[in-house]
Amino acid sequence: MARATGIPDIPEETRQAIALYLAEWSACGRIKRGAASAAAKRFGCCRQQASKFFKERLKDLPTAKRGRPSAQVDTTRIARRVARVFATPLRRRWTLRALAHSAYIPKTTLLRYMSKQFVKRVTVRVKPTLSAEHKRRRTRWRILTAQ
Repeated sequence: MARATGIPDIPEETRQAIALYLAEWSACGRIKRGAASAAAKRFGCCRQQASKFFKERLKDLPTAKRGRPSAQVDTTRIARRVARVFATPLRRRWTLRALAHSAYIPKTTLLRYMSKQFVKRVTVRVKPTLSAEHKRRRTRWRILTAQ
């Protein structure tokens, strides 16, 4: 949010002083309770600006990785699993559950491979065969339209 008109910008020295003051009052990269208000009162700005100056200084620093680490990608294991999927006979590929069971792969792993395009879902619809009467009608129509 912008400051009101007529109020000058806060100089860079003051911004750095606020950031250093809050760095003394921080623990593990977080400002302690009441430190932003104390800095704002000391340097003559609002609490939101003081915490914003502190966060701007932290933005350039490297942060610790958070969350679960990603698993190592073993391409040979993935290739072997995909080969097992392709080696599964068609009669055992009717459902995703049956395919996962016959290929000895967890269903969630199979879904992940499908989302990453290692395995592609294909639906094939069998077309009905033409009867002898229908074949005769088609050839008659072809002859009539060709002339």
